Amino acid sequence: MKKVLYIGWIGFGNLGDELLWHVFKELSEQYYSEEEIEITPSFPGVDFKNVEPYDTVVLGGGSLLLPGYLQVLQKAADLGKDTLIWGSGMDWVEKEQLDKMLVGENISLRKLFTEKDGELMKDVFNRVSFAGIRGPLAKRALEAIGVDSERIRIIGDPGLLLSANSVGDKKEKIIGVNWGTTYNRLYGGNELAVEDALASACKKLIQQGYKIAIYLVWGSDKASCQRLFDKINDSEHVMLDEKLYKEQELMTILSRYTMTI
Repeated sequence: MKKVLYIGWIGFGNLGDELLWHVFKELSEQYYSEEEIEITPSFPGVDFKNVEPYDTVVLGGGSLLLPGYLQVLQKAADLGKDTLIWGSGMDWVEKEQLDKMLVGENISLRKLFTEKDGELMKDVFNRVSFAGIRGPLAKRALEAIGVDSERIRIIGDPGLLLSANSVGDKKEKIIGVNWGTTYNRLYGGNELAVEDALASACKKLIQQGYKIAIYLVWGSDKASCQRLFDKINDSEHVMLDEKLYKEQELMTILSRYTMTI
């Protein structure tokens, strides 16, 4: 039996990271029997930095192209383990650098990564069996660091592989809105400005005959969602749902809506 370690930011109640793990687990079960592989997810309490018990180490979906996680893959490769990157992405690149990336200009990520970090990334990507990353901007960032572009494949966000058990055909004139916090690390670095713009957009949508359903995907979103609800200030047309749903439950709910933001 092959022992597989799946590394993700899981066990912290963030729906996106949790569903990526569930997708990986479900796909693995489709292609392998319990006798063939045993997968250990990096839940709290699992020492994922100790890779010795495993045959294969997978860096999973999420914004995990960071030195701390890549050091684990490097250690696994040093021990002769098979290593893979499955839909990992990158966050926290500043607006100035992102704008340059979008128009194809050269960028510098020295504020994010040291020269040592760059050497680590190049080494890991040279040695993994498969490196499938989330998107083209992450690829450009890695190339700017010095990673060989031939070692990188863009496979998209693995969350796109999620299939709904049951979704409704009938659409209601409701627009779902997910709002939360990135602790001001979002593009542009001005979370409250985005929140004000979102509240303004919701008011215009209400004028067009829509209802607004604000929903959470992480416990830490609660305060931000409550603030957005208060800013729109229209309890007749706006619902705030504070329940944290599992992905299949949420997809069934969202399938009734016209769209989500």
